[in-house]
Amino acid sequence: MTKMQETLIYLVIFSFWLIRLYYKLYDKKTRKYILYIGLLIILWLILRISKSLIDNITINRLIWYLYYIPMLLIPTLFYIFSNTSIRKKVHKKALYIVSTILILLVLTNDLHQLAFKFPSGLEDFNTYKHNIIYFIICIWTFSLLAKGMINLAKDKIKVKKDFKAFLPLIILIIEIIYTGLYVSNLSIIRNSNLAVITSIITCLGIELMFYLNLIPNNSKYKNRYPSLQGDSLQEQGYSKNCKCSFKKGERFCASRRHWRDRPSYSKICAGCPQYRYQRVGYNGQQDSYNHYR
Repeated sequence: MTKMQETLIYLVIFSFWLIRLYYKLYDKKTRKYILYIGLLIILWLILRISKSLIDNITINRLIWYLYYIPMLLIPTLFYIFSNTSIRKKVHKKALYIVSTILILLVLTNDLHQLAFKFPSGLEDFNTYKHNIIYFIICIWTFSLLAKGMINLAKDKIKVKKDFKAFLPLIILIIEIIYTGLYVSNLSIIRNSNLAVITSIITCLGIELMFYLNLIPNNSKYKNRYPSLQGDSLQEQGYSKNCKCSFKKGERFCASRRHWRDRPSYSKICAGCPQYRYQRVGYNGQQDSYNHYR
């Protein structure tokens, strides 16, 4: 099987995975960022296939440079998402500016060769050495991914001391090791399909964060609350139409477990942005809530 055929197969697989993400994510902001990441993975694979179909050396080199659009934007979007998810201020413009500058430096590499140096000339661009801009890109992207994962893990540990929240960092370490072996020109790694391997590692990381509930999703509701239907929900103390599985009397919402204090409310569950809880009474021990859209 050629690399192009392999990439085409994974393009189809990741397309179905992207459709699955749409139905798996209920929060609009989370869905937006994660779907953008999925679309960038698909763009990367399309570029990889296009490079195999075109014979022109100059166009092939330009397509190769275009790989760095998804490679830089995926970590940037993930870092912004992680801060938005935990309601932490993030300077989006500054992040986009830095990533855009690095992308432009790669796209204009033919003029300065600060990202990739071609000892045999531009015509033989498959023989190259990594230069300073490439290593800056690696530091930038891995820093964003690591910081984003740590933000989500710390946020979960504040609620429940479950150190499994740091498991996604193992996926990141695997990616760093793979990149290091690729740069060191290890023949087995160098001959592998970089776009496919990196995309698989990215998807595994996202799925692991789904499993650990670091990214809010609806995959565990049926297993965690098997009777989330009809009046039985109200009998157990759940609001009938509540997708975030908030239980009256519990301290936290099952989906995101965040509280926000406001003057007119005792406590408001901020885990499901598309739902609101209004204080309607107080019985001396706990507040009762009316759940409405």
